[in-house]
Amino acid sequence: MQQIQSIILRNNHDLLWDSSDRTVTVNCIVSLLFSDNPRSGIRAIELVDRNAFHVLNEDYIMEALGFCDDPSVAEYLAGLPESNIFNAWLAGKWIRALGQNPQAVCKEKLLNLFDEIKDADQSQRTWDNGAVEALVETLANVALSDSSIWEQIKNRCARATTDPERIVLARILQKVNNDEAALSACALINEKGQCPQSVRRLFEEVLTRKVPAGSEGSFYSFPRPFNRLRQTLADMVLRDPIKRRGAYALLAFIENFRVEHGRPVDEPRHPSTELRNLTDSFWMLSAA
Repeated sequence: MQQIQSIILRNNHDLLWDSSDRTVTVNCIVSLLFSDNPRSGIRAIELVDRNAFHVLNEDYIMEALGFCDDPSVAEYLAGLPESNIFNAWLAGKWIRALGQNPQAVCKEKLLNLFDEIKDADQSQRTWDNGAVEALVETLANVALSDSSIWEQIKNRCARATTDPERIVLARILQKVNNDEAALSACALINEKGQCPQSVRRLFEEVLTRKVPAGSEGSFYSFPRPFNRLRQTLADMVLRDPIKRRGAYALLAFIENFRVEHGRPVDEPRHPSTELRNLTDSFWMLSAA
């Protein structure tokens, strides 16, 4: 530890760093993080000057922090913005490291970041668009493997009250890209009957089945049955006066999509018998 300390202090004010010293420092920090005393790795990181940290292999160090399952390292990673090395340009890499770390404190930090971003006005945001995109991708990846985080995302969809919150949630759901995500997206209709564009893109994905066509990047697209989605929207038309208009518009969007791209042979023509009985005219025309 004394040797690495002397190397860091000697190079801190030289933004170029000696190449051999840089390699030794990074390797020592990573080794210490995975040693019997990972706190020594944290102390070594804290010795690095904020302006010098980017000279080191920050990707390697952040990846090590993400994969290290020691609780003290996870606590340090979750609180990294308060450390002496943090800069705004590190935000995206830090968010991805949080998603890699198996400790609950890091997953909870991701949700806290989501709450911070969705509650902030665009002009007041601490995080740039790159960091927001990293958070969207990371939360989607974590939700696919962690059922507790996925439940938190779905609960936030059900409770969403602002359009910025709905937009970020819709982008997360689009990345998750499965039936449950599409059903949760139905809750993102606002009181004006509007929903984020990502919701329609997600619907297009779950309503089709893609089969590889032979060459890389090419595929055949076939209609995929998913009447539960239409039934959920139909129930909202019948029972949710606030979101009725938006749900009707999404039903019309699905119908137009089926007209353009084909309809599964086993999908009922109408999404809901109850809705059909209450609608005098053809339901799609009524949605217009």
